[in-house]
Amino acid sequence: MYLPHSLRILDRTLTAEIKVLVDGPHSNTKHVVPRHAAALSDVVLTSIVMSKLPRATGTGKVKRDWESDKIEERWASTAWAKRREQRERRRQLSDFERFKVMRLKKQVSDFWISREGVRAQACIERACIWCFG
Repeated sequence: MYLPHSLRILDRTLTAEIKVLVDGPHSNTKHVVPRHAAALSDVVLTSIVMSKLPRATGTGKVKRDWESDKIEERWASTAWAKRREQRERRRQLSDFERFKVMRLKKQVSDFWISREGVRAQACIERACIWCFG
């Protein structure tokens, strides 16, 4: 199911067993979510909670509390937000930049493989000295 405001941070108020009222004030106008009811099955809840927010609070109060609780900063520090930002950055890369990322990944992988190979060789040498010493 397509959600017009998917993967955006929202404030929610339970309206029924299966629906929530969402309202997403944001400092970036591109990420603002207008107030609407959404099915609970279409919403992903996080552990970020606004403190002492009464039910059915108006958008103005939600925005003030949003800013005072520093919700955007707390969201930006989560692993989920960092992965999304990295994915978005990677989408913007040119072909050559993607090539450079691939080469760097290969370098790191080769480093760890060679390091494990050196360790394995050292273990074999120690075992040979111990067995045949």
